[in-house]
Amino acid sequence: MMRFLFKVPRHKRFEFKPRYYDADREALQMRIRAYQSERGELEGHDPDVLRGRLSHAWRTNSNRSATKRSNKNVMIIAVLLGLIAYFLFYT
Repeated sequence: MMRFLFKVPRHKRFEFKPRYYDADREALQMRIRAYQSERGELEGHDPDVLRGRLSHAWRTNSNRSATKRSNKNVMIIAVLLGLIAYFLFYT
């Protein structure tokens, strides 16, 4: 009788069929295309090569600078909180 008040929705089901993805093979193909474009074997601009270069630059540069910047911010905040605590307790 009280079941309609406490009705729990059923879980949603879905079909997930994973696709095979080989990151090493894709990186190798990107490097081959980049080499071919440098030698002039490919006509025009290859979007896969540009995408590969951009993703490589994004991974290598942004992670390092973001980590350094984050560490500096944490240190500055810790020093400021330490100074505030010192002045509150010892003055």
